[in-house]
Amino acid sequence: MRNNRPTHVLLRIDEYEELLNLLEARELGAKLDDPATKWVPAEKVAMQMAGSWLAEARKKAGLTQKQLADRVGVPQSQISRLEKSPERTTVRTMKRLAAALGVNISALMAFGERTR
Repeated sequence: MRNNRPTHVLLRIDEYEELLNLLEARELGAKLDDPATKWVPAEKVAMQMAGSWLAEARKKAGLTQKQLADRVGVPQSQISRLEKSPERTTVRTMKRLAAALGVNISALMAFGERTR
């Protein structure tokens, strides 16, 4: 006790976790209400992730942008653009990229369907 007030509390772990969850929810709610919070559209994040995925897959394959471009039959500048901002491409190009990189097309197609 300090100043006639308890200094410690004993809680069951599930009660403690519930308190932590409530605190986290309150903090997130405050961020949602904060006018200074910047929002990014989910579609933009998905595009950035697709570009990052493409660059990572190319690097894992040990290819330069020029080498990948040659395999796909596009200019190197297009590969560079796709890695930075892939929203303006076709499913056909994404399929060719996946084939050239030897990667699974399914995740790539989920991205490609959103860009049509």
